[in-house]
Amino acid sequence: ADQLQNPRIAPGGRHMAAIEAASSDRATLAGRPLIADLQSGGVTEVAGVEDAAFLEWRDASSLWFAAWQGLGTRFGVIALDGSVDEWWAGDLTIGSRYTLRLSPSDDGATLAAVVEDPGNPPEVALFDAASRSWRRISDFNASIAALPLPRAEAVTWAARDGIEIQGLLVRPPALAVHPGPMIVIVHGGPNLLWSQQFTNNARALALASEG
Repeated sequence: ADQLQNPRIAPGGRHMAAIEAASSDRATLAGRPLIADLQSGGVTEVAGVEDAAFLEWRDASSLWFAAWQGLGTRFGVIALDGSVDEWWAGDLTIGSRYTLRLSPSDDGATLAAVVEDPGNPPEVALFDAASRSWRRISDFNASIAALPLPRAEAVTWAARDGIEIQGLLVRPPALAVHPGPMIVIVHGGPNLLWSQQFTNNARALALASEG
């Protein structure tokens, strides 16, 4: 059955937004945003965002959203009519594998988040709305970044029915035997998907580190 997650009441109290999707998990839902008019009872489905995992009202007439996109993430603004203005999309994880998160400034000119990707460990970063770019402002994990850890690279392949499947290939830092053995860890998405992260999954890192 479908769940509703992340219910948010707009300033003024007329509208409510939430995320709807089918999932067996709790508090990790990724799905389509809904906007309900609490006076008329009308509900608007946001067709331009399929895998939202974060919603927050920007003002009484628009919402911030963050969503999964493939193995990466995207975020932007949703208007009351359901139209979507995408501000950024790319191969970063905004927040964590479990909870996408953004913290906008009061004027919306700057947004803060913890970001990571396969080549960079989690750090606090600021997004500048004018230039639409990220700038990391912390360096807490510099010593970890210097370690010779396995790195993940995005790969795609076609299933027998032709559907394109996405995954992450974690290679050992050095292989003594070519080709090396392979272990497949299967998980669907978008809930709790393997995303573009530095650490990604401890099991994959441990196994790849052993060759």
